[in-house]
Amino acid sequence: MPAMSGPTATLALSIGLGAGVSLLCQRARIPGLLPLMGVGVLAGPSVLGIVDPEPLAGAMRGMVAVVVGLLVYEGALHLDRDSIAQAPRATRGLLTIGALVSWLGCGFLGWWLLGLSPGIAALLGAILIVTGPTVVVPILRRVRLTKGVHSALLAEAILIDPIGVIATVVTLEVVSTGRELALSAASGDLAGDYALPFVAGLVVAVPLALLTVWLSRRPAWRGRAGDEGVVTLCLASCLLGAGLAELLRHEASLVATAVMGLVMARGLGRRTAMVRHAMENIAVPLVGTLFVLLASRFELGRLREVGWREWVFVGAVLIIVRPLCVALSTWRSPLSIRERTYMALMGPRGIVAVSSAALVAETVRSAGHGGLAEAAARAELIVLLLVVVSVAWSSTFAGPLAGLLRVRAPDESKVLLVGIHRLSTALAEQLSARHVPVVLADANAERVRLATQQGLRAVHIDATDESELEQRVLDPSLACVLALTGNEAVDTTAARWGAAVIRRGQARAWVEEHHAPLAALVGLAEDEARVASPLGAVLHGLAIGELAVSSAPHPQPGSIPLMWIHQGRPLVHAPGKPGVDTVCIVLAEAAPGGSGGGEESDLNRSTGVNSP
Repeated sequence: MPAMSGPTATLALSIGLGAGVSLLCQRARIPGLLPLMGVGVLAGPSVLGIVDPEPLAGAMRGMVAVVVGLLVYEGALHLDRDSIAQAPRATRGLLTIGALVSWLGCGFLGWWLLGLSPGIAALLGAILIVTGPTVVVPILRRVRLTKGVHSALLAEAILIDPIGVIATVVTLEVVSTGRELALSAASGDLAGDYALPFVAGLVVAVPLALLTVWLSRRPAWRGRAGDEGVVTLCLASCLLGAGLAELLRHEASLVATAVMGLVMARGLGRRTAMVRHAMENIAVPLVGTLFVLLASRFELGRLREVGWREWVFVGAVLIIVRPLCVALSTWRSPLSIRERTYMALMGPRGIVAVSSAALVAETVRSAGHGGLAEAAARAELIVLLLVVVSVAWSSTFAGPLAGLLRVRAPDESKVLLVGIHRLSTALAEQLSARHVPVVLADANAERVRLATQQGLRAVHIDATDESELEQRVLDPSLACVLALTGNEAVDTTAARWGAAVIRRGQARAWVEEHHAPLAALVGLAEDEARVASPLGAVLHGLAIGELAVSSAPHPQPGSIPLMWIHQGRPLVHAPGKPGVDTVCIVLAEAAPGGSGGGEESDLNRSTGVNSP
């Protein structure tokens, strides 16, 4: 075995390995927890010995708090009012009744089945309150679920972290000082221990978040030039909030970061997606680093300590405690039995559970509690076992169970049209008349406003930012993407994104692909067509009534197909077997006596998403 690494080599290797493995898992759209744990164990003292967490033990607790705080903040930015409103009763239940049931249920099993002392059993139950955003979020991106299930699982994974961490830390303090966990004359003090971190976090987070939102709206932060400054401002306020809350009350930092994320998700407007993307780029490699460091502490020889009781405990948590937690939490909620059953089978634990267990074991060991240290080390092993089993189960069966229980989102039916002008709005009106939902996207706020005034759904978004598209536009109902800006870079980027995220690849850069037919339709000479986009001439033809968007069972000679509706589903490519249930929406010369609609407006003259 090589000589053990010093702190510099350990930290550098952990960051490199964590970032690299996290990136590969992101590309593969799989949870990175198990690969990161495997790499950490392999690099740790029990195998290769190139990563030694011991020199960093003193700073580990602070690293855990900061990294998990950033993770909670980034996750909370996903939870705007609309997403939480999809399943409000279930979300409240999971964060209150569900947390209590998980705590009591896991604690009881630890005491009755594993023979742990009441204090350590209570600690084990507190650790296992949390689920895992690092596991749940990749699963939700890969498996498209109904809105209620998606929202409830996402909100639980993100918002329950502060609850679990505070319960763990306060219970650890109670156990370490020998105080009684049972109700007593000091029960009010005990309740205060649990409540004060939440109060402290709120007191710090709300005014600081509102101040940050106010500053981000000042003229100095407007426009693309101010975007990087807004990201830095949000990162600074997040860490300031965590630090100030921690000064005010121990372990209040996670409450502060969660609350700040929730406030900013509603207050930052269109910049929320940009800040969320930046925070994700910061948090993901840090989480990977932390996983590698925590996993490197594990000694493979400890696997011999796993007996039948540990396996029964893991099974009981997954098939008894979790279903009971969901059943009681979602009582009288609008979720169906099938949706509740799916949620009951999906309760993976992640980074917060692993880091909390490591924190407990290290704190008890360093405090010199001999008997407690051995029991805490056993609890840490059980948590790691449950994490591995629950993540493997959820990652493997999330998709098949969604199909079996019929909780997948409905078939795709929504169309995204990139670029707002007369052609896209005419197409949107044709689709809407056939009950096909349409979203128009443009980076020009004025065009978005004009389209909204016409009764169309439009979003102000930069279509070259794939992350922003994923956060603000992508949902289970998205069927196809049609890029109509005439800007080759914008259209190509949007179409490439659509082909990657939509399972049947229904995406096209329509103007570029139909450059020659469009030029011929509007009468551009070959030399003119080579140097100019024909879209401007098309929009002018639509405005003066020479061209029109219409529908027919089949494309007629001289017309250019825009989109098909086959058996109620929109398509950007011709269906293989068109029939009586197929409609083709085309751009063609207007019929004699037809009118394209009078005076040109600013919207009609617009030709591209990124045009000046």
